[in-house]
Amino acid sequence: MWNELVILFSSMDWITILALSLGMGMIIVEMFLPGFGIFGILGIGFLLTGMIMQAVNTTSGSPLAQFCILLVIIAVVLSIVFVIFAVAVRKGKFAKSFLFKEESALPEDMSDVTYNYNDLVGKSGTVVTTLRPIGVAEIDGKRYDVMTESQWLQVGSAIRVTGVDGSKITVEPLKEGQTE
Repeated sequence: MWNELVILFSSMDWITILALSLGMGMIIVEMFLPGFGIFGILGIGFLLTGMIMQAVNTTSGSPLAQFCILLVIIAVVLSIVFVIFAVAVRKGKFAKSFLFKEESALPEDMSDVTYNYNDLVGKSGTVVTTLRPIGVAEIDGKRYDVMTESQWLQVGSAIRVTGVDGSKITVEPLKEGQTE
């Protein structure tokens, strides 16, 4: 075994070293910046290429033994990096790094899928489906999911928007003859 290890590292050419190094680097990048997986896929490809090149180009020793030794070494190194990464994440080391934004362009009470309905406050509209107390109303030609405080309103009733909380639009009935 030790003989194969010595043969493995003494007979490695620069292209094999480059392929193995690129593969390890790309897999480590994929651990730290998970996403589409292109770095992980390329990393695995480079590692396999380097391992196969070493097994094919070896002049002495057992190519299968050298392939297995490389596989074990790569697995151990990647496991150690993963453990270091997991410990660092658990301790909050990456929360202050460039990898994670601290600020968002959106207000804290809104997500990127929450529309801003604040401009509807004070506008009037018409009930499209019976509000029990939740339903649909048409305001400025658009349909919105709305709710009343506790009243049930029939189709065609005139309403006014009294408040907005995120995507929750609260309405009240307009009294006869009241327009806004």
